[in-house]
Amino acid sequence: MSLTEHKDESIKEAARALYRKAGEALAQTMILAFEGGAEGESKKAVVNDPPRLETEFWKWVKGTRVFIVGGWLMSKPARNFTLPVLKKELKDKGFDFVTLLADEIPGIMDLLEKDAAGLIGAALLLPPSAMRILD
Repeated sequence: MSLTEHKDESIKEAARALYRKAGEALAQTMILAFEGGAEGESKKAVVNDPPRLETEFWKWVKGTRVFIVGGWLMSKPARNFTLPVLKKELKDKGFDFVTLLADEIPGIMDLLEKDAAGLIGAALLLPPSAMRILD
């Protein structure tokens, strides 16, 4: 049984609130990847040692508009709460990103079984020059 369906109402609502907050945080991370981060500031789950890696990360992901989201954020039943909040946050802030759910992509589960890191949050980051294939 999932905590979102727990018999104790306070536990159920706490779990749902956690998932909603995660949806908001993911939306903010996607926006930051699109806009690019302030130099020297960490706003995502990337190892930033040496510090130059931080700058390189933002250089390559700035303008990102395509995201594959997966991991616990999009697992059932979490996605029932994270996904609506994510979509609403992006729409309310005027961002029109392409968002794909990892488990809806054919063959992705086989790929994840071979990759110990798996997919979490914003996993596919395409620079603007790569967007031509989608237009």
